[in-house]
Amino acid sequence: MIKRQFISKSLIYTITGALPLASGLVLLPFYTNWLTSDQFGIFALYIAITMFLQVIFNFGFDNYIGISFIDNKNNPAVLTEIIGTIVLSLLIIGTFVILSSLLVGESIFNLFNNSGSQKTQLLFFPYGLMAVVTAFFNSMFKTYTSLLIYQQRSNKYMFMNLFNFILTISISLTWLSLNKYSLQGPMWGRLLSGTGIFFLAIFYFNREYRLRFSGRYWPLFRKFCTFLVFYQLLSWTLANIDKFIIGHFLSPTDVAIFDFAIKCLVVIEFLQNGLSSAIIPLVFGNWTNEPTEQSKADVRKYFNGFSAVSIIAIPLYTIAVPFLVPLIVKNTIYYESFKFLPILGLGFMFISLRQIYSFPLLAKKRSDLLTMAFAFSALAQVLLTVIAVKFFGLMGAVWASLLTKPIQIVFMYMESRKIMELDLSLKKQIILPLLVTISVIIVYIVLSPSDYFWVLLFYAIISTVLTYLFYRREIPEFYLSAIKALKTKKIT
Repeated sequence: MIKRQFISKSLIYTITGALPLASGLVLLPFYTNWLTSDQFGIFALYIAITMFLQVIFNFGFDNYIGISFIDNKNNPAVLTEIIGTIVLSLLIIGTFVILSSLLVGESIFNLFNNSGSQKTQLLFFPYGLMAVVTAFFNSMFKTYTSLLIYQQRSNKYMFMNLFNFILTISISLTWLSLNKYSLQGPMWGRLLSGTGIFFLAIFYFNREYRLRFSGRYWPLFRKFCTFLVFYQLLSWTLANIDKFIIGHFLSPTDVAIFDFAIKCLVVIEFLQNGLSSAIIPLVFGNWTNEPTEQSKADVRKYFNGFSAVSIIAIPLYTIAVPFLVPLIVKNTIYYESFKFLPILGLGFMFISLRQIYSFPLLAKKRSDLLTMAFAFSALAQVLLTVIAVKFFGLMGAVWASLLTKPIQIVFMYMESRKIMELDLSLKKQIILPLLVTISVIIVYIVLSPSDYFWVLLFYAIISTVLTYLFYRREIPEFYLSAIKALKTKKIT
């Protein structure tokens, strides 16, 4: 049965956990109206660079710290020592990477500039260096908030993300309003807000744990985190490499249009990340204890609910985008992205199943298997995108993005089953999303990309009808348990 505490925490993790991404969504109208399309495309590449370097700075500690908490929560001395070592390791890695970037950063940027389109030029000084430092600051914040999720300290998690959100919005808007049609506002906004959250995370880490370095944990870190870093870099490749390929073959404006289409769907990513954050501690907790029929049923319900919400929410939200965007975005060049929404939305639908199959690998600390699952997927993504963009332009990048998602699931399943057979419903987790995907693709081809509204309307109808047919037995139970949970006295 669904508990009120689970519902309330799910909402907190979903809403406040989305705020770092939501800040970009809130600022999107200002970026599109106060930057040229070329500047917006270049800015999207700098953001992608920041995300890439954040993986390097984090070194997988944002995942390892939560798993270490679960394993050692009954041993405070060991837990304190591990967390202190993690924080100090982050500072050491950050210092090394920043100094290294000062030596080789400009050469790497020049290599990219000289090998691709002359329209897409990235500067290391000052914006590239700002992206590097921002990534370092964000990595410390991400590690601390990840720990809060596993500790299930939802109120503190909400405060940290609200602080980051307000700081980013206020600084970015102030600077951007004073320097329109310049990247200074967006870049300084991210850097200065990153500075604030960095020192806030350090403050709380130091107050709650002794920051003392112990080298004896580094063999464990290397064993788990090294493969995890490669896995996260491969994840970054799947999510961001298409922008650089587009910039290489096409122009910054093409990058801007594609990135705008992805940002239009970022609300779906908010939802999926929030639900995943709420589910992870509960699922891992069930797997830590001796499994029972009830615990297996609970895990299965969490997974089914996760997938069902994604399948229904994506088209219902996406169909509203072409009506909402023109109210706040006046540059009509971005309206070109609407025709990509049906296919990109289908890709997001498969992400929930990919995350589900990654849970056993994270719980068992098998980052080596995670890496293997994503290595072939990343290779396929790069090859498909290069060929597709070269011959079919932006539409090729969109189709490559969709085709890669089922490939990811296949490889994740193959590695996940080596350590745990998940008790999933074949009909709900596999057949349902495939039926929706095939139906929408047929309509998209029969009509045309310019008829995106009718395709999205069909997408919304077919996903709702099929989800109802597949979940009709669970819907009454879910409804009654949810109502009962909401009426129950608040759990303190």
